[in-house]
Amino acid sequence: FAPHIAPRALLMVGGRKDTTIVVPAQQELYEAARDPKAIQWFAQYGHVPPPEVVYPALQKFFAARL
Repeated sequence: FAPHIAPRALLMVGGRKDTTIVVPAQQELYEAARDPKAIQWFAQYGHVPPPEVVYPALQKFFAARL
């Protein structure tokens, strides 16, 4: 269903150490989505990066689109 999110903007947040949705699967999902889209990787985290790490990326993404 990823291609159907457009024309709404999509921000994917990915943990490079995620063992629930592994990096190749995250990348495939991202590539299936259409623009406008962005992905923010967090190298040191798994499936759920802590909010204090994710929030700045969310703020930047929303500020550019709202």
